Amino acid sequence: MAPDGRPIGRLLTPAEVTHLKDVAALVAAFEGVGWLALVVLVLMVAAAAARRQRPPSARALALGGGAIVGAGALECSPSDRSISSTGCTSRSSRPITSGSSTIRNR
Repeated sequence: MAPDGRPIGRLLTPAEVTHLKDVAALVAAFEGVGWLALVVLVLMVAAAAARRQRPPSARALALGGGAIVGAGALECSPSDRSISSTGCTSRSSRPITSGSSTIRNR
């Protein structure tokens, strides 16, 4: 549908439309988290500059980044999740809530 509500043809399948709506809900739910992370980053950089601290080494940044990526990989571990053509999905049916909408794992 076009923004004004009139149909514009069949570009996407209903499953793709549902998926895009789910993704849009997740992006909207985590937008605030991103802004909060940016504010925390700016405050941390300002505090470090005020104390004249040296920035972390490239090795420390790589290790920290690797730890974050590793934690994300563990979130999609084979023990309790399955990887399919639709991505990493939980085998349980517990809902993921985001704002005012609830998204069920398939």
